[in-house]
Amino acid sequence: MTRFIYLPDTDYFPAISESSSDGAVRSNACHIRWIQRDTSTSSGESVPDAIPAADRTVAVIPVSRIAFIDAMLPRVSAARRQQLLNFAIEDKLTIDPETVHAVEVGPADTGANQFVVAAIDRAWLTRALDWLTANDLAADLAVPETALAAVGQGEWLLDLNGSRGFAVRPDGLAYGIDFVASDLTKPPFSLSLALNEAAASADSRALPTRLNIVAPTELASRIDRALWEAELGVTSKDGMSLHIKPGMGQAVTAQESRLIASNFMVGRFRPDTQNTGAMAAFKWAAGLACVSILIHLVGIGADAWRVSVQRRALENDIRQVFLRSFPEATTVVDAPLQMSRNLDQLRRERGLAQDATLAKLALAASLTREFASNITSLSASGDTLNITIAGLSADASVALRSAAAKQSGVKISEATGVVTVAISGGAAP
Repeated sequence: MTRFIYLPDTDYFPAISESSSDGAVRSNACHIRWIQRDTSTSSGESVPDAIPAADRTVAVIPVSRIAFIDAMLPRVSAARRQQLLNFAIEDKLTIDPETVHAVEVGPADTGANQFVVAAIDRAWLTRALDWLTANDLAADLAVPETALAAVGQGEWLLDLNGSRGFAVRPDGLAYGIDFVASDLTKPPFSLSLALNEAAASADSRALPTRLNIVAPTELASRIDRALWEAELGVTSKDGMSLHIKPGMGQAVTAQESRLIASNFMVGRFRPDTQNTGAMAAFKWAAGLACVSILIHLVGIGADAWRVSVQRRALENDIRQVFLRSFPEATTVVDAPLQMSRNLDQLRRERGLAQDATLAKLALAASLTREFASNITSLSASGDTLNITIAGLSADASVALRSAAAKQSGVKISEATGVVTVAISGGAAP
């Protein structure tokens, strides 16, 4: 099920969803023309909320907003031609090509290497599509209103519905047709100009032999068929016949391929690439974050590799030192542990192993040898050996302090003529 929503021909898109507190639609709400095509066709004009839901939405663009150009393009791939469109039609535009969004509709009937190009103001199309999206009518396709009707070979379609009509060729190129509803006894001047332009094409191959006119019944009744055929037929050697279809402006007869070919929602306007600016920024930031993480991981890996190399070198040095120290060793499992055990064994074998308490007593004897007669007490508290000395002269006290300062784990304190020597830890003479 497809619904066709006609965009208003305006530069200002109002907020069409506004409603008052009592739920009534405000006076500035906009009514949109729509057509829904399924097993049957229905149409109408209503506010957005009243438009029937559908599986697909096609935005219909007024012909007055589109410039159709018969342009010569190189025979390259379609993707390459799409890239060249803005430059290929630059000389036929009255505005900056950088502000235009152009699509290739297809080959033109006017000659080889000729293509029909449809161009639209990029800013206007952006506002129009955003307007639909903001009102829950997001478009899947955006096509000219000229693309909705099927046009057979050798025919042109002239649509006089609405305030401005249009004429469209089988190749999709269209002309805006200005007309005066009260004076249709003669064909509109703009239609004659369009036919004269087609007559100037190679072999006049773009000229029609049949003109199908779609118009409201009242307007159709004002057309003087004989006069129209006489005036318009002079441009064609085979003449031109008119076929008037009153009140047929609501039908959508174009094939799907025609809609796809005329779709403006390509490139930057493709639905799956909307918000490409934000997405590109997100991708760039995500990529930068990934690169930063990768650099960090590489740095960590490099540090781990460097430390591993240093560790292996150190282990090898320890192994070599161990083997030089103990040449009788045949197996090295844990060089530091084996070296520690072997050193302890050597100390025991050579009488170098010492008990901690004996070591402290030996240090105490060494420090107080000259003052043994002055020792008043000797005690142990935890890991500390305390020696109390009384009656030391000033010189003897200075000598004791000087000797204690050269040893680790020895502290000297003095109070009221009594000197206390505290030996703690692994102190040894």
